[in-house]
Amino acid sequence: MSRTRGARNAPVQVKVAAVRLVNSGMAQRAVASAFGVAPSTVSRWRALARKGGLNALMHHPVAGRPRKLPERDLRRLLLRMGATPAAHGLPAGRWTTRRVAEIIRREYGIVYHPSHVWKLLRAVVRK
Repeated sequence: MSRTRGARNAPVQVKVAAVRLVNSGMAQRAVASAFGVAPSTVSRWRALARKGGLNALMHHPVAGRPRKLPERDLRRLLLRMGATPAAHGLPAGRWTTRRVAEIIRREYGIVYHPSHVWKLLRAVVRK
């Protein structure tokens, strides 16, 4: 089953409006359809609002371990990758995640697996 549009990133105003409409008597399915989300999403929003008030519908930062290498350093690294690997003392050729991991290890003393380097770089480029 495909995900509905916007359920995860719905603005707080949309969540509050949906909860208020259902609480005022409008059918949950109709509210879900109007906002383009699944009925279970509206149900989850109502449960959050009942438990913690309308403030519970606000976006909360995702918990987790912070990156070892700050984003500003990742951005600098991307700029440095404009030069060839040979300019950084690596064998001539293309940039690979293994080579980028080596630069991170040399410059910052942080060891990343090459597949994780790809995730880091992709996340910074997308912003």
